[in-house]
Amino acid sequence: MLFVASTTLAQEVIPHESKQLESLDSSLVMIQGFLEEELATSIKLSRQSRKQSPVGVHEQFQIIIDGFNVHDAILKRNRFSDGSTLIQYPKFRIAANSILPASQRDFDSKFSDFYSIFNDVYSTGYEWFLADDFVQIACFISGLTDDDHLEICVSTDGQEIYRRTKRLYSHRDSTIVVNTFQPDPITSSESETSFSLLDNDDANSERLTELMVSDSISVRWDSIDKMWKLESDFNKARDLFSPFISPPTSSNANFSFNRSEAGFEYVNAYYHMNNQHRHLEDLGFNDLVNYPIAFDAHGSSLEQSFFDPITDSTGQLAFGEGGVDDAEDADVIIHEYSHAISYDVAPGTAIGTERLAIEEGLCDFFAISYSREYSDYQRDVIFNWDGHNDFWSGRELTYSRTYPSDLEDELYVDAPMWASAIADVYDYYGRDVSETLLITSMYSYFPGMSMVEAAQLYLKADTLLYNNEHSNAISILFCQRGLMPECADTIPSDAPPSNPYIANHGNFSVNKGPLIIYPNGNNLTTVDLIGINGVFIESYSFPKAQIAHELPATTILQGLYIVRINTAEESFSYKVLKLKP
Repeated sequence: MLFVASTTLAQEVIPHESKQLESLDSSLVMIQGFLEEELATSIKLSRQSRKQSPVGVHEQFQIIIDGFNVHDAILKRNRFSDGSTLIQYPKFRIAANSILPASQRDFDSKFSDFYSIFNDVYSTGYEWFLADDFVQIACFISGLTDDDHLEICVSTDGQEIYRRTKRLYSHRDSTIVVNTFQPDPITSSESETSFSLLDNDDANSERLTELMVSDSISVRWDSIDKMWKLESDFNKARDLFSPFISPPTSSNANFSFNRSEAGFEYVNAYYHMNNQHRHLEDLGFNDLVNYPIAFDAHGSSLEQSFFDPITDSTGQLAFGEGGVDDAEDADVIIHEYSHAISYDVAPGTAIGTERLAIEEGLCDFFAISYSREYSDYQRDVIFNWDGHNDFWSGRELTYSRTYPSDLEDELYVDAPMWASAIADVYDYYGRDVSETLLITSMYSYFPGMSMVEAAQLYLKADTLLYNNEHSNAISILFCQRGLMPECADTIPSDAPPSNPYIANHGNFSVNKGPLIIYPNGNNLTTVDLIGINGVFIESYSFPKAQIAHELPATTILQGLYIVRINTAEESFSYKVLKLKP
């Protein structure tokens, strides 16, 4: 499985940088002038989206040079409620002699051969393309094939440069009673996969039937077709992709299905997506995915689900049928729906391997957060039923990998690092706070973003929403993962980030600042200061449990020391250097 199809890119990701602006410098005219100076060329800016988050207004602008869009180059302006403005902008150079003469600017017929690849062409035309550190003109064709939404980049002499998927994998209403899995048979039964819990090609079984839960959903009357349909303000069941299995309709509002009936997967996906949307509204995000997103519960015969963007703010979902049907596991449903949330708040920004790992990680986190509302069983396991079986291995949170040394530049392998960091915040502050901060920060996401930059945006959201109420603990949690600038790989990657650790060493060493000791969940008894020659100097006790303790530097002379942190179970020793007494 999974949820963004594997992609081979010849194109380099255009690097983007961040800059904090003073309020007087945040006008679009000033920003355009700044960017023209940075890029050493004249540009135009075309606004593509404007989103209002709880902490400000977030705008995305397409950069245009000499009449052509710069492909995947976005200027992002974030105007926050505290008066600050943060912009993210691309950095590139233009290749010499790469401007097309005006006579050649119509779409050249030599590219029409690529049309045969597509069943439906969405867009064609010339754009700037990054290759070998320079942007040059290339032709881009986007459209729908038999089994994918592709974008193909073609050089001006008609040679294909690359192709990549655009999909991100993985009235009158009436309330009726339906059967669903909540969230899946493994979690609700709190048991491992066994013979009685096998998918068995959608066959009914006594045990799986016992694990179905009756609950209510709202369905909509179609006055033209004279039928009840699985439609709401937030989603709608559609037969979008092969295998073509039509969604259920009913003349008497009966949508009660068993597993052997194709309608069950449609009902299950519909139920969980509507449930998640109501939760978003409870958090105060009333405009997220605020359209009836189309979904196909039988959208692929493979173990492959995906989100497919259609416009700048909308998309559609498809769930695979290989192995365990994806639409029967709420983790898969919420993961894919979270791609739609991400695309809605920051459309077109999931570009670059690390940014895509963040994308997959945040979707994994939302899936875990959703499932934990039903049960804490296997609370750190993602895709409990759909994965972790003979079909595929699934994913789970990680307790030993830290940034950046453990990055493997593979989005599915790296995704748990970001999911685990946000799950740490969940464990400390709960679902609502951790999700509110994550969604708010996502409004400021940009192409090529790193996990450290995502962590900074998360903390920025806490500053604006909660006046830094949670920032101290979140900084510590992120530090454990190596996601703070001063904490990269604080913890050895082959050990779980659960030991006590020391911070503020540089300030302690040269500026008389305190040495900060983080218990990290351990109960400290004493902290001993020992000379490098083994001579005991002083012992400190901390009777009160708290998130951090300070070891004052004022009485410590210049030299190299051992700081031994003692708990009831074991001791941990660290070398520290004092340069100025």
